Amino acid sequence: MSFIIGNSQSAWSIGGGITGGYLIKIHPDFPEIEQPAFGLNVGLYKNLEGKKWWHSYYRHPQFGIETNITNPGNPSVFGNLYSISAVIRFPVGNPMKRNWVFIPSVGLSYLTKPYDIVSNTENIVLGTHVNNITRLSIERQVLSFGEQELHAGVSISHYSNGGVHPDNIGLNIPQAYIYLYPKLEKAHRAKSNDDSKNYTKNVQPGIRVAHGFQRKKVAHGPIYSVYSLSLFVSKNISILSKISTGVELIYNESTHDFILLQEIETEDEALKASRASLFAAHELMLGQLSIYTGMGYYVYHPVQKQKSVSTKFGVQFYLFDYLESRNQIMIGTFVQSYMGSADYFEIGVGYQF
Repeated sequence: MSFIIGNSQSAWSIGGGITGGYLIKIHPDFPEIEQPAFGLNVGLYKNLEGKKWWHSYYRHPQFGIETNITNPGNPSVFGNLYSISAVIRFPVGNPMKRNWVFIPSVGLSYLTKPYDIVSNTENIVLGTHVNNITRLSIERQVLSFGEQELHAGVSISHYSNGGVHPDNIGLNIPQAYIYLYPKLEKAHRAKSNDDSKNYTKNVQPGIRVAHGFQRKKVAHGPIYSVYSLSLFVSKNISILSKISTGVELIYNESTHDFILLQEIETEDEALKASRASLFAAHELMLGQLSIYTGMGYYVYHPVQKQKSVSTKFGVQFYLFDYLESRNQIMIGTFVQSYMGSADYFEIGVGYQF
């Protein structure tokens, strides 16, 4: 059921739906999956009516706050997942039909049965009650009536604690769903050259330093620091999209301690505890906020090498509107992963020249 609080043009509206899917087993010791993963979703949504310049460029999307309860598929091991997420529903395709919608979302989840060294050793997937949830969805309108629209879609949800607890393989749940939403307003996209003169198209160098957090192997053991330095160049390929490429240097305290304890190296321990990767990234610009996705390839990783390919996902905030200022200070939070399994969580600050 979906209903409007206020008028449909400017007020918050309630929507919701049901989901169904199946956990992906990404580890040989992954707990047994007994049943499909079912969920119930309820959210508040608001049409973005053009108060910010990027609203019209994205054809007036919807912003929403969603709550969700999901049974992952093995209640005795996982219990239930309760989550709250911020979402943006971007219409794609024909601007007058608004049939297709792309939805990125990020938030926090609460797992009722995480790993416990005494009572729940089977759950090697998530070791903390509180975890991050990241979800990508694509859906299509199937019915429209009054102020409501019925949508059907598919999504992939990833739950992780960012490597702050050793039991963190992560939950990955592909799902199909049916939702009832408040209606998206049909509006033409703004002309692509309206603000083109106000943002630079030049290649810009930048630097970012970050401090990460990671716990290895032993439950309730020490939290290690991970330090990184990124040197990169970036370019706005449109008013809404930025790409970058560069090199990232990483020093990991846990790897350094591993080298000393195992007596792997008698010299240059700090160098051997470091990594270097070449990376490429994309940012979806939402005014001073961006959604950051990146992929890297380790060209130097001498100790505790896992996979050569890494991924990074996060959000980044620019202190100045990039239509008005070329020099930028950025602050962001990111999760660095080995292709689906989180390695560490980090907070970074950067400067773009």
